[in-house]
Amino acid sequence: MFLSAISSSLMPQFSSHLSSAVLGVSNILHLQQFHAQLIQHALHRHDYWVARLIAFCTRFHAPSDYTCRIFDSTHQPGVMVFTNMLRYYSKCGGNSEILTLFEEMQRCGLKPDDCVYPVVIKAAGKGGVLFHSQFVKMGLDCGKYIRNALINAYGKYGPIEAGRQLFDEMTERSVADWNAIILGYWNWGSEGEAKRLFDLMPDKNVITWTTMVSGYSKMKDLENARSYFDRMPEKSVVSWNALLSGYAQNGFSEEALSLFNEMVSTGVTPDETTLVSVISSCSSCGGPAFAESVVNTLCDRGVRLNLFVKTALLDLYAKCGHLEMAQKIFNDLGVHRSSVTWNSMISAYMRTGDITAARELFDQMPEKNVVSWNSMIAGYAQNGRSSLAIELFKE
Repeated sequence: MFLSAISSSLMPQFSSHLSSAVLGVSNILHLQQFHAQLIQHALHRHDYWVARLIAFCTRFHAPSDYTCRIFDSTHQPGVMVFTNMLRYYSKCGGNSEILTLFEEMQRCGLKPDDCVYPVVIKAAGKGGVLFHSQFVKMGLDCGKYIRNALINAYGKYGPIEAGRQLFDEMTERSVADWNAIILGYWNWGSEGEAKRLFDLMPDKNVITWTTMVSGYSKMKDLENARSYFDRMPEKSVVSWNALLSGYAQNGFSEEALSLFNEMVSTGVTPDETTLVSVISSCSSCGGPAFAESVVNTLCDRGVRLNLFVKTALLDLYAKCGHLEMAQKIFNDLGVHRSSVTWNSMISAYMRTGDITAARELFDQMPEKNVVSWNSMIAGYAQNGRSSLAIELFKE
């Protein structure tokens, strides 16, 4: 059907050519070249090929404007086109785009399948759990993927008991279902139930073990976190990061840096999340010089410095009194500055007694929060300017 634009005598030959060409699409440049072939042969509006193109866009993280042009090229997109576009937004877009597209899909009278609802439930945030009651009212059966999405939603937004009921009603449970309910209990601080389900779980994977490490880390129980970590049959970089961030966030800087060295020695390649934990640990152990050496080494290995890494570096420099380096990163961030970066600079200037620079930054800050106000008021008081602290407090 999708080859109807080509004469019947050419269809087998061109169909074979397309089948070969599509197998060679391995990057965004290949995708654009293949797209050009479809346009040349007037096939770029057919649902089958539009859906394939959008799937490639998702794989290669293509720009949204390019992907939207592909989607808009078909005037009456079918279920598969909508489904793939929703998947694209779930990986490369935002929740608002997903919900808008889902509404458009419903207006077109198309019936979503089990692959669509999980994406929409996740995008809907707290509203995702409302789909459950809609399914019940409509008498619709929730497929396994929908049930898993709902368990995740209940685990995140509550009530966790509703997620547990869904889990208990399942006749067959996948590893993903077990992981979802265990994570849900950790989210609600139910350590005992999370552990009980972990012990009952027949087949655990690396995500299951990592969830336990992360859960105990967030509960500040680093002894149990380390115990589960050491018992893991296999570890991913996420597993290492879970324990590493636990040490870093709970003030165990030496343990964090020791674990980082252990991680590198075992051949695991650190990522941006690893860097954030290592850098934050260096404020009390190791210092900026060590952090810089780690950053430079990992950059040489191809690790990119994302916004979170740069923010952690800025905070480290600021806390250690390296204001020139902190200010340089702050300036380079430009429009990407977060409240954390603003507050770090304000606090740093206050610590050095430069209350004028701190006040200038405070006045320039687009969206002040409680930390911003507290940093200024405490800074004024610590620098013997109580009258300015009281004046600011009254504003």
